[in-house]
Amino acid sequence: MIFTFQVFFLLSALFGVYSFKKTNEKLPKLILLTQIIAVPLATVTPEHGQLGFILFMLSLLLIVIYELRTLIKENFKKNIPIIISSIFIFGKFVAQIQHYPHARIIGLSMIIPVGIYLYLLINYRKNLKNEIGFMTIITMDAAIEFASTVSVYF
Repeated sequence: MIFTFQVFFLLSALFGVYSFKKTNEKLPKLILLTQIIAVPLATVTPEHGQLGFILFMLSLLLIVIYELRTLIKENFKKNIPIIISSIFIFGKFVAQIQHYPHARIIGLSMIIPVGIYLYLLINYRKNLKNEIGFMTIITMDAAIEFASTVSVYF
């Protein structure tokens, strides 16, 4: 089961490479590059897993910064769901790092970023040119966390 999750996560990183070529702005490119490096480090090489983990958390902070900047400049309604999604996933990582009791159950809340991703795809598909790559990667992480939590508890 773990191997399947790794394959899906790596496939989302490959989609990130494709999106990297189509993205125009510098900060989304930096976010994608950070995630493209972080995903293989976190999944393939156990000795560099911590570095991949930290890079992925850094990319989540960069997403929030980018979306806040875009929200202030252009006032898009699509930015707030992306910020919420990033904060949920960042919170999951913090809970795991801090070894909170029952932190694993927080994985059930990862259905929210998945739902947000589907909402954005349905309503704002044409406006997600710069965001679709990193949103796909973080949503895959959320979906994997949700699926692994469900498989452990149910």
